[in-house]
Amino acid sequence: MAFHFVDKIVALKKGESISISRVLREDEEYLQDHFAKFPTMPGVLILESAIQAATWLLRYTDSFKYSFYTVKEIKAVKFGQFVRPGDELQVQADLMKEEEGLIQFKAQAILNGASAIRVRFQMERQSIQEENASLKSLHENIVERDQKSFKKLTEEAVFQ
Repeated sequence: MAFHFVDKIVALKKGESISISRVLREDEEYLQDHFAKFPTMPGVLILESAIQAATWLLRYTDSFKYSFYTVKEIKAVKFGQFVRPGDELQVQADLMKEEEGLIQFKAQAILNGASAIRVRFQMERQSIQEENASLKSLHENIVERDQKSFKKLTEEAVFQ
């Protein structure tokens, strides 16, 4: 991931749920344009925080077997509170079910007890090495990078 919207993983229950934390910093590049006099985290980036949380849950659940995960569908998005510099966003993503290779999630981002976003979405596993054997070393590099990042993100996490 080129842009990271997960600062730390707070709690993790394999195959079920994840809670993450994200503090919006004043120096975030996109805040210069969104908006100069009232900087707020764009709603699509709050959504991205939820998707990244779900991705970390899947990586952990799948023992880092897959190269990446893709979003197949997003629905029932409801935006709420503005997220401003200095705010700490708490994101909870719950794996609802898996059917025919599609993993369904519901997620919510909370700010000071109020919802910043509620959403349902579907994801799919992908492994580049299965699609093209010549990409095996790239797959291994991706997995190694993700495992290192996961170790750092979970230093204070509660595993259930």
